[in-house]
Amino acid sequence: MSNRIEPRPGTAPPRAATPTQAGHSPRGAGHDLAGRRYGTGMALQSPGNAAPLAPSPPHTTAFEEGVRALDTVHGERIRSGSARVGVPPESTAAVLLAESQLIAPRTDDRLPIRFEPWRFFQQTGRWLVATHKDQGAEYRAFAEARTIDPAAAHACLRMGIAQLSGAEAQAAGFGNATGMLAALEQDPAAQVDGLVAVVNTDADLRTAMMAGDWRTVASLRAGPGFGAIGYDDALAAWAEAWRRLDRAPKPGGGDDDDDDKGKKRGKARKRDG
Repeated sequence: MSNRIEPRPGTAPPRAATPTQAGHSPRGAGHDLAGRRYGTGMALQSPGNAAPLAPSPPHTTAFEEGVRALDTVHGERIRSGSARVGVPPESTAAVLLAESQLIAPRTDDRLPIRFEPWRFFQQTGRWLVATHKDQGAEYRAFAEARTIDPAAAHACLRMGIAQLSGAEAQAAGFGNATGMLAALEQDPAAQVDGLVAVVNTDADLRTAMMAGDWRTVASLRAGPGFGAIGYDDALAAWAEAWRRLDRAPKPGGGDDDDDDKGKKRGKARKRDG
């Protein structure tokens, strides 16, 4: 997997929106997104995968398998949570699937995380190397950061399949970043619930997701450099794949099933007549 480019100490910070700029979530600040493109291959990586699949067109089996994997594990929660905040389920699923592209390959069953050294440097003045090679490397960087400043370490962490930032902890319904990490580790469903809560507290994000305005969603979730990583294109592709999944005939349903029901109703009418 290619990685975000992290600036080195002593270099000028990337030009990005500030957290207080209208229309930007905390993630919009301090991001250097140049050089990182989202793939549209399998979004959910199973433990032991060395690397994500190469970018694939939306009709490929690998792409559809990523959507089905998310639906199998979290489908009902995505649909119920989306209905609760008034956004289409494909919009929520698209954000989850796009965010999952940044998860480094898993080396064990721990909650997937991504440590952001640039944010940690901004808060503490200490630069830590984070290669994003795999989850082992992510956890080693996080562990080192906790020995320096535990609160900053948690605030600079992205967690779970939604890649919720520690800076979003309160918006996601948790008291602080440390509590959010503990909750997400204990309950995988909280990863989806946390994203839904963030959507519910951000009117601009909710409106954009309702309208399928992927450029705005990408800007709010990934900052002004979203185009360099193809975030908006990835959102659109994942959303369409989820819609196809929802439109597909369900097992046991379909025309034959409807015909059988019609025949049974016809027989019942004859008996009653």
